[in-house]
Amino acid sequence: HFLQLLLSDQLDAVLAASNVWDELRDLEREGVITPEDLAPVRSRFLELMESRDPQARRGAWEKVLELVDTGVISQEDVVKRKSYLIEMLSAGDFYVKRSAWRAMSELQDEGMVAREDVFVNKQG
Repeated sequence: HFLQLLLSDQLDAVLAASNVWDELRDLEREGVITPEDLAPVRSRFLELMESRDPQARRGAWEKVLELVDTGVISQEDVVKRKSYLIEMLSAGDFYVKRSAWRAMSELQDEGMVAREDVFVNKQG
């Protein structure tokens, strides 16, 4: 039932749930689902990281480290899409901007983005 919900049109709302990735990891460990079962979820999550909807993009970037830690996405996935995060740093919405700066700091600590990325992106 949980996987059906993930594959439904409610996927974006499910992805925003704070414990969804813990549940997925538990289901995978128990052999209920396989990494292949997560492929559609992974694809949709990567799309959300690039979303034109600032709230959807914000929600995705807030979960990036958790998904890297659980192996749903890779550090390479994050690095390829960092320009979408950097773009959020100058968003008009305070919460989107604040979330982006927080994510930048965390990703910087993990070595996935560099401080220079912000300045290079703003100049070019």
